[in-house]
Amino acid sequence: MPMGGHPRGRHVAPRSTAFTVVSVVLVGALVTGGILFTRWATGGGSDHLPIDAAATRTGEKSGPASAPPARSTTAPASPSAPKTTPTATPAATTPPPSPAATARPPRRRPKGPAAKAPATGKHTTHRTAGHRAKAAGLPQIHRSRPPAASITMAFTGDMLGHSRILSQARSDAGGQGYNFARMLSGVAPVIRSADWAVCHQETAIAGPGDDGVQGYPEFLAPHQLAAAEKAAGWDACDTASNHTADVGQGGVDSTIRALDSVGIRHTGSYANQQSANRLTVYDVKGVLVGHIAATYGLNNGEPPHPWTVNLINVKRIQAEAGEMKKRGVDIVVVSIHEGIEQEQQPSSSEIGYDHALMRSPDIDLVVGAHAHVVQPIKELNDGRYIVYGLGNLLAMQSWTQDSDAPPNRDGIVMMPTFSRDKHGEYHITRMGYVPTFVRYDDNSVALAPGRSRERVRQIVSSNGASVTDLTDRY
Repeated sequence: MPMGGHPRGRHVAPRSTAFTVVSVVLVGALVTGGILFTRWATGGGSDHLPIDAAATRTGEKSGPASAPPARSTTAPASPSAPKTTPTATPAATTPPPSPAATARPPRRRPKGPAAKAPATGKHTTHRTAGHRAKAAGLPQIHRSRPPAASITMAFTGDMLGHSRILSQARSDAGGQGYNFARMLSGVAPVIRSADWAVCHQETAIAGPGDDGVQGYPEFLAPHQLAAAEKAAGWDACDTASNHTADVGQGGVDSTIRALDSVGIRHTGSYANQQSANRLTVYDVKGVLVGHIAATYGLNNGEPPHPWTVNLINVKRIQAEAGEMKKRGVDIVVVSIHEGIEQEQQPSSSEIGYDHALMRSPDIDLVVGAHAHVVQPIKELNDGRYIVYGLGNLLAMQSWTQDSDAPPNRDGIVMMPTFSRDKHGEYHITRMGYVPTFVRYDDNSVALAPGRSRERVRQIVSSNGASVTDLTDRY
């Protein structure tokens, strides 16, 4: 039909110019509205991704607990919007731009007292997020409650089941299965004190029969590790690393089943295309936290499927972060597995990727892993942070006495506090951390002793970031 809405060939009586203009405008608005409604109803185009059902979480942690019920938050998955590129392989990852080419757009941030204290009064974030979703023509993600004025999260480093760690877990279980509870008990109070804790599950986890459990170089951890992580207080794990597919898609699938069975959320690797198409959003005391995880590549080459694991693609990650913010997510965290092993200074590719990601104002925090040693923390001019490397959490890469242990026995529990400003936006108002150390005598994770603690202090603050050691609280 032509613009006027009349069938072709039908005679139309002449109209005044003003009447014709008004008709055209009104019909154009109706057509546009119909298009927008169709995009909303069908999930939009390739830039509109469904949301992973967010876990509802209220109150404080009190140790191990069953997983809260999942909450459906959006329409079904859109197969036309895969998160991974069709030819995603390690070789296909684009080289990072130089830091000099990554100037950031301005980002609103409160100055003075408002930058350090949460706003009071009405829950403006809830309204602001709703306006963003409505303006974008997208369904808003529902919250479990009005959002808290502030939340504290915890992020931890590499979980690596080296042969010595596996032998210790076997011994702690009395030779019947594996028990990691004692090895994680020293750090558990720190993990449980956070409102939401995220681990970096670097390796695959076996099924209930523990078939094929092994250490380096092709890791497969016992299934009991997932239960121990849940009992120690972790709520979620990112699962994108160079070891994700060490034992193929079967190992990825068993990892997901193990984490699901104990109620640990996860992102970064997937059992199918539909799961890979879904955004991951956590509901933390009513604050919506989006989480994206990706790795530079895999040790054994190409992933089993294009959707098996997220490989670093800066533009794709930025688009996903933007999608989250448009749907009302308050905070977006990106976990990146990249760098040079055993190097405490970030590599040029680390710096390039991380700074390129932070060109997007939709990303609030980048957390890095892979180097197996603690790396510096960078505070950007607008108050956002890049944590280049968390170090090892549970691993044993150096068989030496504690007094001679190299930095690969160090780790940090990164504990950022996000607070709401008067505009309803969340910002990091304290970047706390707790140094950890893997003991040689019993392979347990402990709060870092003096030498390790000082070594970590020097490296995390070497870029001048405002960070706070919270060890004395525990």
